[in-house]
Formats: sequence, structure tokens, C-alpha cells
Amino acid sequence: MTGLSRTPIWRRSILMLAIAPVLMASACVSTSTPADVSGLSRVANLDGLATAQGKTIADQDRIDNTMARGCATGLVTRVNCVRHTDASDARRSEL
Repeated sequence: MTGLSRTPIWRRSILMLAIAPVLMASACVSTSTPADVSGLSRVANLDGLATAQGKTIADQDRIDNTMARGCATGLVTRVNCVRHTDASDARRSEL
């Protein structure tokens, strides 16, 4: 008998507890990117927020945060991101 078979069970348990998080983390890593987000973009329908105007600064902040996430992930087209930036700046100057 050699190797782990002669190791006390408590040492094997500690070894497994030390290795388990590394194995679980490596299983969750992916290097692929989504092929297309057009379906999700249609469902989320964030393009309609491009020219939305908040009634208060807090409302406008929420709209801006939502649009920022959509622009960062590619759910919103570049054109609509620019439209929203311009509309948001104009609305903030009004408020």
C-alpha cells in the first residue's frame, strides 16, 4: 500500500477541502463569448430608453444606470447609446 491509501483519513479530508475550491473555480471559467445578443436585446427593449426623460434627477440617474449597463454589454446599439447621452445631458440641464 502506497500513496494516499496509507494517509490518515483526516489528512485526506483536509487535502480535499483545500483542492475543492480550486477545482470548482476552474470549472466555472469560460473563455468563450456570446455569439449574438440580438434576441436578448429584443426582449430587454432598452433602445426605447434612449430618449427617456426622468421627472427628477433620481429618475434620470436610474435611466442612465440602466442604459449604461445596456451599452456596456452590447444590448443597446452604439447609435442609441450616443442618442441617450445627448438626451440625458439635455434633460439634466433642464432639471
